[in-house]
Amino acid sequence: GTEKRMSKITKREAMALLEVDIEDAKSLVAVVFGDRLKCDCTHLWCEPDRVRYRALVNMAFNRGGHMKSSTTITPAIKKALVDGDWKPVTEAIITSPWAKQIGKRAERLAKMLETGEAV
Repeated sequence: GTEKRMSKITKREAMALLEVDIEDAKSLVAVVFGDRLKCDCTHLWCEPDRVRYRALVNMAFNRGGHMKSSTTITPAIKKALVDGDWKPVTEAIITSPWAKQIGKRAERLAKMLETGEAV
């Protein structure tokens, strides 16, 4: 017919595309920040790292290649991974143009990164 290509997809196709996008986001996090936060165990003391990892994958999903080129957020995260002080990451996120674009999502991600607690 005259229906535009890809104007309609099935739920199954959408989930498959989402899965690929999530894998791409995870790969981007690994490239930019390494694998230190990735943890599949169930130890409670690993929970803050798992929460932070989820937040980074969420950011990578949204920001794409900007994760590599960021001059404020990415360096703040890299520093926090070394010194454990996540407060400057919140400042870098909240004051960024990106935060203005995505609103409350930026606040949630900043809080997850700073506290290591899911919100």
